[in-house]
Amino acid sequence: GVDLVKEIIAYAREENVTLIMVWKHITSRWLSIWTRHLADEILRNSQEINVYIITGSLTEQDTKRDVQLILRNLPLSYVYVAAIVASVVTTIICFLLYKYVKAHNLSLIYLASVILVSLLGRIGPSLLSAVLSVFAYTWFFYPGIFNKSITNFEFLSILILMIVLVQVISNLTFISRNQAAAARASERKATALNRLSQQLASARGVHKLLEIGASYIAELFNSDVMVLMPANQQLTISYSVGGERELDAKDLAVAQWVFDLGQVAGMGTDTLSQADAIYVPLLASQTTVGVLRIRPKHPEQLFTPEQMNFLGTCANQLALTMEVDLLQEQRKKVEIDKEVDHTRNVLLQSVSQDLRAPLATIMLTAGTQMQMAHGLSSERVRALGRAIYTQTEQLSRLVNNLLQITYLESNAVKLKKEPASLTVLVQRVIHSSRDKLGSTPVYIEIPSEIPLIPFDKVLMEGVFLNLLDNAIKFAPKEQTITISAKLSDDKVIVSVEDRGPGISGDEVSRLFEKFYRGRMLTSKRGLGLGLAICRMIIEAHGGIIWAENRDGGGSAFRFTLPLNG
Repeated sequence: GVDLVKEIIAYAREENVTLIMVWKHITSRWLSIWTRHLADEILRNSQEINVYIITGSLTEQDTKRDVQLILRNLPLSYVYVAAIVASVVTTIICFLLYKYVKAHNLSLIYLASVILVSLLGRIGPSLLSAVLSVFAYTWFFYPGIFNKSITNFEFLSILILMIVLVQVISNLTFISRNQAAAARASERKATALNRLSQQLASARGVHKLLEIGASYIAELFNSDVMVLMPANQQLTISYSVGGERELDAKDLAVAQWVFDLGQVAGMGTDTLSQADAIYVPLLASQTTVGVLRIRPKHPEQLFTPEQMNFLGTCANQLALTMEVDLLQEQRKKVEIDKEVDHTRNVLLQSVSQDLRAPLATIMLTAGTQMQMAHGLSSERVRALGRAIYTQTEQLSRLVNNLLQITYLESNAVKLKKEPASLTVLVQRVIHSSRDKLGSTPVYIEIPSEIPLIPFDKVLMEGVFLNLLDNAIKFAPKEQTITISAKLSDDKVIVSVEDRGPGISGDEVSRLFEKFYRGRMLTSKRGLGLGLAICRMIIEAHGGIIWAENRDGGGSAFRFTLPLNG
């Protein structure tokens, strides 16, 4: 406030305070005439409020005080003495310069003296300095002015000018000091809060956020800090900075009260003030996430209202960051659970479909052979055996895909690379898939200059089997499937192309995901693991795999293999 005493009394009446305790340093009687003491002024203006004045000695604290703070807190009597001394010294200086400087120029020296006194920000001493300077100037350096008239215009104009100047400079000095002090305080708070926000924004996890926030607040307020959070329907210590690691039942009760009601309590507050620490709720946007316990390292230290407000701001910043982190964790958990449920449903649905159909076919075929064993021709027995073999192979592929995807995802893949011919591998895959191909022709376009390539034969055979099986599912019958390869720098690019319906634009990024089956697929059979297995095997070999549409219709699946292994 502008006036310290008026501000204290106004705040006391606003908060319905009935008792003010203030300390007073006892000075000699003659010095008290010139000194304006805070205790006396509060007592003089207290009216209905009781005032207890305490005397004694105080422990001096080693504090750093700048020059502006010292000048601002000078007793008023000292400032009056400074005003008189300034006028006397200025007059002596003017006497020394009188022989060399014209009389009317000496007024500027007096004006500078008045301005210096006005910079102390006290109007009374500044007015005294102005009056003394005007009288000294007109008496000693402007002779004859008092012989004319006390209302001499020139004298009065100088005096009025000095008084107006003193009033303006004193008020501006006072206002600028208060604004500068407020600006410095706001800047310190903004800088501290910004630094805390930056540190919290760069951290993840509730424990890390508590570590950063509690450590920063402990350093900023020179206190021991403890964070309590709910666990099993009661508050427990989540993080601590300082000497304390445990709390008694009384402290836990205070913390629980603060957590339940969301209000500050403890030392220096209106609630539970007998506690030796301050308890601040960590208020987030939706709920209270915990309690911050701050115990000053010096028991006699009390936080000012500005410090309490700033402490609450820091606590809210920490609480909001924790809430965001908790919400992100919950959202991530929900997404994971959703994905797990989706994967489980797809897996169960696909496995049940893929198991039921082959088993039903095998049982029906085997039952037919048993019931009609004597009446079946050799061709009929051969056809039934082929059907049993085909369905059994389908079951084997299903189990093999499940085992292979588990093996590839276990991060324990050990490739058995050895130089091998790509042409020989492709021919072996086509031969083993002849029954599935039926009348569909396969065209192989692998140049002879392609050297032996180091790869795992078993895993790479699975890649070609899955890609060829995928082409058979989508390609129309009797439409050629092309398998080609070409050299490109230090790698070979392999393509498996068909003339099927092609790939939708939004499907390109999802084709190699687990359990994803293309929308163009009419069969209900299949788990959607084949392309995912291909991607894992190719990436394990140091290559990449992708899919794209062909000119003229159809799709092409391409992958690369490094020549140097």
